[in-house]
Amino acid sequence: MGNDPSKKGKKKPVHPKIVSKGKNSSKTLRLLILHDVGSKPQMDAVDHFCDAVNAFKPPGSLVIKERDVKILELDVSSCLSGNSLTDAKQWINEWLGLSGVVLVCLLSSQDVQPFADDINLQGGKIVAFSFGKCPTSWKECVSLNVDFKAVRSPSDFEEPLKELIAVVRAE
Repeated sequence: MGNDPSKKGKKKPVHPKIVSKGKNSSKTLRLLILHDVGSKPQMDAVDHFCDAVNAFKPPGSLVIKERDVKILELDVSSCLSGNSLTDAKQWINEWLGLSGVVLVCLLSSQDVQPFADDINLQGGKIVAFSFGKCPTSWKECVSLNVDFKAVRSPSDFEEPLKELIAVVRAE
């Protein structure tokens, strides 16, 4: 019974695996941080923010790579100096051409409306946000209400990120 010779040597049929080539659901992001002279953000806090975005559920659905983070210092007298503005616009346009989403973070009290107008901040796949209060001149800006200088881990961003992530996914 248990040692039936007719069953020995027979292999179970192997069924081919079906691999779906469905749409890639991850969305790659670039992060542009604008800050005042002398108030460059701590890289640990920037890393924690990126880690929190990358870990947002479902993990891997949004991705910010280290090479896709740009930090620009705002000139005291104006929004962005000539070369910085040109670099920022070129960087943003290049990324938008690749179907990416650009997050623009304002860590400044300066009026950056000329910059916002120049890159068409209210249209396309550019999402503006601030860790504190958003400029009143920006019609669409997400305020995270997080003390960026006090951030100690990615978990500090979990709850505040919900609105920003919803806006990014809608783009």
